[in-house]
Amino acid sequence: MKWRVFFMCLMGLMATTDASAQSLLNKVKRVANKAAQEVVQKAKPKSQETKSKPTDGKSVDKTSSGKNAPSDSSRTLPFPKNHTALFAPLGYPCDPIWGTKPHKLSQPPYDVTKQPDWMDARPSEVEYDNASLVKAYKMLNECMETKYITVTSPAAFGFFNLREELLARCKALDQMVAGYNMVVNEYENFYADDGMNHSVLLDQAKDRLCDALKNEHYKSTIRTSLVPLKEYLESETVEYFEKHGGLENAHKAQFTVVQEKEKQVVSTSSSGQSGTVLNEGASGAHIDIDGITYIVHQKEGFAFASAIVEMAVRGKDVVMPDYINYKGRRFPVEEMRADLFMNMDIKSIKLPATLKEIRFRTFMRSGISEIVIPASVKIISGSAFAECRNLKKVVFEGDRIDELSGCFPRCTSLQSVTLPRYVEKMGAGMFSGCTNLTSVKLPENLKELPEQTFQGCTKLTAVTVPVSVTKMGADVFDGSGVVSLDLSHVMELDRFGTCRNLKNLKLNAKLKDKFLEEIYIHLSECPHMVLKFENGQYVYPVGLVFVDAQ
Repeated sequence: MKWRVFFMCLMGLMATTDASAQSLLNKVKRVANKAAQEVVQKAKPKSQETKSKPTDGKSVDKTSSGKNAPSDSSRTLPFPKNHTALFAPLGYPCDPIWGTKPHKLSQPPYDVTKQPDWMDARPSEVEYDNASLVKAYKMLNECMETKYITVTSPAAFGFFNLREELLARCKALDQMVAGYNMVVNEYENFYADDGMNHSVLLDQAKDRLCDALKNEHYKSTIRTSLVPLKEYLESETVEYFEKHGGLENAHKAQFTVVQEKEKQVVSTSSSGQSGTVLNEGASGAHIDIDGITYIVHQKEGFAFASAIVEMAVRGKDVVMPDYINYKGRRFPVEEMRADLFMNMDIKSIKLPATLKEIRFRTFMRSGISEIVIPASVKIISGSAFAECRNLKKVVFEGDRIDELSGCFPRCTSLQSVTLPRYVEKMGAGMFSGCTNLTSVKLPENLKELPEQTFQGCTKLTAVTVPVSVTKMGADVFDGSGVVSLDLSHVMELDRFGTCRNLKNLKLNAKLKDKFLEEIYIHLSECPHMVLKFENGQYVYPVGLVFVDAQ
């Protein structure tokens, strides 16, 4: 427990780049490692504990096996001693446009109603080159200080986004230099007789440097001159570049390649697919599989898809495994983070047959053209597939689902869908705005048609409403193309909305007595359902029929 406390303190301090904390950092590192050594020594049989002095005067622990620790082979730098200032990025590439666009930003209009158009005309902040980013930030910062734009105006969001991007790029460089300095420091102190395990610390320093080189902001920052960022960088970072040729041409020199240590490889249930362990601990591990990071939970016994690298999946046929094999166990992939594939330009996807839930906005505005939903999925949350403009085909492998919220709104290419036979709960707006939808088969046990289910489905001319439905929400068919409806089993009706094509409607005979007082108002915007008053009495439309439901 003592070691764990000290280790947490050490790692927290290692994350800072403040020069004033360096002496305290070294002290805590010594204490932490001494605590670790005490734990190791207590665990050893006393008969194996001996100590000898090598000829260079430095003490080295020996065991009865005669092996020295640390070994000379582990004392290596992950880069040449003579190297260029910048290191080659690691991991998946980021978007080639990021960090490359020069842009002359004009001052935003003073009129706040015109500022949204000004915002839309700009490139994304991540696309700016470093010089344009700094100039744009300074210009908008001055506008903020002079109150030319206010905190609540649309242009202020542009300022905050620019500031966030600028700080992220500077932090990426600072973290690279901090990682480099840690590696050099641990390398130089590798054989120091201070009771510290420098082999472990050197490996940790290498990992930190490699993590910095995988950062997407680092990858976009090093594409253009770093000089504009100088005034926002830590002093240690500026000093580092002054010693290695300066900031001006650092991005033009050949990048130094860092030798990253080999990662543990794991297999999956998908043939030919494997993954690499990014990091691991007592509770589990983070594993990368084709650009998707899965968190393996040892205690709970399942895996969770938590993050994704866009460039790794762009334009790809994504395959998510059913199981991840890790440390002799199979971990089913049961969950995904909400919005995981949101806005991702993926070609297609195979979901795990072990998946339990598709969460809020998981595939919203993604590029998928079809989706097969495994029988294991029991919950699909709202907007899970909203605005998937290419989505044409949806297949449910199972016939039961617990919750099916409004998950397909504005899927403008969707033409036909067969929902599971049994759905415990269905949410509002399921197919609203699906302008090419022509056929839907509803669940057999459905009790209510939620509001706006088919709103704006202009090509939908007919729907078979299950006999189990006894209630219909507001605007279910508003703006749709329905011509005929059999609602003879429905006892509660709300507003129909504008159903311009509705000509044939069957209602339950029990509703006839209260039709004029309570029901007709809901049909008032349907031109073919208008009542006429002739010879002192109301005349029902020809297409309106009251029937006894069996």
